[in-house]
Parts: sequence; structure tokens; C-alpha cells
Amino acid sequence: MKHEFLDSINIDELNQSENNIILIGFGQNDTTTLQNKLCDIKEEESSDTINVKFAKDPYQNIIIDIPSINEDKDTIVNRLKIQKHFFSSIIDIKMICLVIKLTPRYDDMVKDACYLIPIFDEYKQNISIIITNSENATKQSISEIKYIFEKKIKIGQKNIIFSSNLIGAEEIREKLNEIKKDMQNIKKIKINLRHLLNAYRFDGDLDFIEEREKFLDEYKEKFQKFKNELIKTSKDFLKIDLGLAFIEEKNDLIERFYEIIKKKSNDVNKTVFEVISFNNEIFGDFYIFINEVFPKYIIKKIFLEKYDILILNKIENS
Repeated sequence: MKHEFLDSINIDELNQSENNIILIGFGQNDTTTLQNKLCDIKEEESSDTINVKFAKDPYQNIIIDIPSINEDKDTIVNRLKIQKHFFSSIIDIKMICLVIKLTPRYDDMVKDACYLIPIFDEYKQNISIIITNSENATKQSISEIKYIFEKKIKIGQKNIIFSSNLIGAEEIREKLNEIKKDMQNIKKIKINLRHLLNAYRFDGDLDFIEEREKFLDEYKEKFQKFKNELIKTSKDFLKIDLGLAFIEEKNDLIERFYEIIKKKSNDVNKTVFEVISFNNEIFGDFYIFINEVFPKYIIKKIFLEKYDILILNKIENS
């Protein structure tokens, strides 16, 4: 994984720091602009982040800019590789800042948050939200947004910060430090990869609609078959056998779909883009089935974590 150290930070300092703060959001939500502002970095133009970037603010917080969750299929493989590698590292994290752009439709902002928060579902107490591009926000709209976020996604109002060209860097830094006081350091952060993939929300390419529909029909037929078998089964060990068999069938389907799209497109980014889209679409039925087959939370969690392993391996080997 390529690191971009934007000041005098070294890898040992990063590993030992208890003040690591990550910024993550969707493309064009200005995470890099925000990092530049917090760390007093002067750059003429901020582009969408491709690599993990590290910089230090005046309070010795290490601000880590993660590649954005971008819907651009031309860079999806590289972005997912970098994100996966970073969150597999041993770096401790103090705060997770979800960077969300202000829009006139508050529901769109909440929707973005609802895609991002489950990625870090074990660490909700370490999450804050920074609303960027808030130059036109009024006192009333700020109060409304904070209230909506608190009610709909259970993030405390004090953990919501607004950033704009009209708000100085020091004011934002002070608010981050105040929030950070109540947070415990996360040791070896582990994200939910299923929800990371799900956050790459897009529809499949029309060029592959025929193949897509064919495999969706096959999946629905297999799902119904296993569902019918489950109805007849009362013993837990038989249900688990059904679940394991269903996972094998699903993986075989994804493998064949992957090979067909790969052959037709001859483009690895486009192939992965299409397969993730297909995988996300069938996840709903799969999740319902897993809930019935593996009633115990720990077992269910293990198998849900393995749901995307085939695709993650494809990305890793691309």
C-alpha cells in the first residue's frame, strides 16, 4: 500500500500514536480539502484521494485521508485494495470522521451516513460527522440537520461538526479535540467489509444486462429451492448443512458470472464493478436465509464475513 506522508510523520510515530483520526466519505465530499485545512497544508487544488494520506495538525493529531468511496468503476479495484489493506493494518484509531457534503435534501445526507456507519458498526462511539460545503447553512438548518441525524442515525449532536470556507481551521480543530476527549482508542480496527462493498452503490452496466438477468433468474431459482428445503427442516445441524450448501451454490454462481463478464469486457475494473453490483443485489435474500439458518449471532457473523470473500480475493489478485 502506498503511503503519502505530507509532513514529518514517520511510520513508527504513526503506529505509536493515540491520536489518529481518519477522514472517509464519498467522492467529491472534500476529505482531502478538509485534511489540508486541518493540517495547514497549502495546495492549489485538491483532487479526489487515490492513496492514503497522512498529515499532522498543530495539536499533534495525525489526520488520515482515506481514498473516497467512489462510484467511478475505472478506479474501483485500486480503491478497494487500498481501503482493505489500510483497515487490515495494526494502526490504532481514536476517531472516525465521516465526511458528508451539505445538500438541500437532508434525506440524501442521512442516506450517505447510513451507508458509511455500518462499515464501522463496532465503533459507533468513535464516530463523528463533518458536514462540508456548509457556507449556506443557517442557524436553523444546522439545528435541523443535527436533530435529524441524532434521531435517525443515533449520532449525538455534539459529534456533528460543520465545515466551510467561512469557518476557520482552529475552530474545527478545537471541536474535534473536544469530541475526542470522550473516546477510547480503537486497537487494531476491523471494519465490516460487507458494508464497505455495499457502500459502492451503483447499477450494473447495460452492456451486461442479458448475462445479469440470466444469473439473477438462476439465483432466484436456487434460493427458492433452498428456502423450500429449510421449511421442511427442524434440526439445527441440518439447517447449518443447508446454509453451507447454499453458500457453495452462491459462490459457484458468482465465480461463473465473474468469468463470463471478464471474458466479455476484458477490463478488470469493469468486471469487478459489475460483480460487486450483482453481489449487492442478491445479498438481501442471502441475509434473510442466513438469519434463519444460523440463529446464533457469532456463527451468523462468521458466515456473513465470508459472504464477499470470493470477490475480495478477485480484487486482491487483480
